[in-house]
Amino acid sequence: MDDADRSSLALAVAAHREWLDQRGIKFMNPDKPDEPLAPEQLSAEEVLRVLASHRPQRLVGAVATNLYVFCSLRVRAAISAERAKHVSDFAERLANSSEYLSEETKARSLKVVAFGHQEGHVQSVEPALVEVGKRLRTASKKLGALVKQLEGRHRTATELGVHSGGADVAMVEWTRSRCESLDHDITFLRIYLQGQQLAAEREPLAMAWQLAMKSALVRLKAAGGDSALRRALFPAAFPVPADFDENRQQIDRESKSRKRAKNR
Repeated sequence: MDDADRSSLALAVAAHREWLDQRGIKFMNPDKPDEPLAPEQLSAEEVLRVLASHRPQRLVGAVATNLYVFCSLRVRAAISAERAKHVSDFAERLANSSEYLSEETKARSLKVVAFGHQEGHVQSVEPALVEVGKRLRTASKKLGALVKQLEGRHRTATELGVHSGGADVAMVEWTRSRCESLDHDITFLRIYLQGQQLAAEREPLAMAWQLAMKSALVRLKAAGGDSALRRALFPAAFPVPADFDENRQQIDRESKSRKRAKNR
């Protein structure tokens, strides 16, 4: 994940949090109940804690789901950046001093490399992580099918004159997002455990933000979010042109002119 993606992710987190805040879903500092959490302080766990006390309608649930996924991704990005920095620093120190290393320092460096290549402790948990990932993906697939069934039932209920807010759909989608997020966490962990040796870095977050954003936009559209909402929640993806107001006014003038011409 590059700097541009991190910036876009931070803007999306702030926009989603503000939108929920305007609808009465507040994220307060657990240590200081009267103090709201800043967007950069918000964690996926805090989103879960706050949403547990609400029964959101479908659109609110979709926005909250996005926020939960983005906060989880932000944690993975922070871990990734920190680990990459440590590996880079070690490689740089080794490259800059290799010609002048004493025998004792060379021996110590070899021990560090050998230690970094040990994987016995990783192999002991790999089968369990693989199995959990499979089960999570199966659950996510079945929950997706359940959403479609519930949507069909809601349409039938509406035709019969019975209206519902879609809270059940929102909760199923919320649970599905948690399955997907945990699956991503496990995949992220497996890649880093397997790649913990001091070798070429494999980036498990490549394209992660773009994929998360695309899924979030689809989720919002399915929940009834219009294009204006999608632009507001993803300011970096849909920047407002500098001449937006001028263009908007010109369009309005042309529209009024056409209406006057028709009325003549």
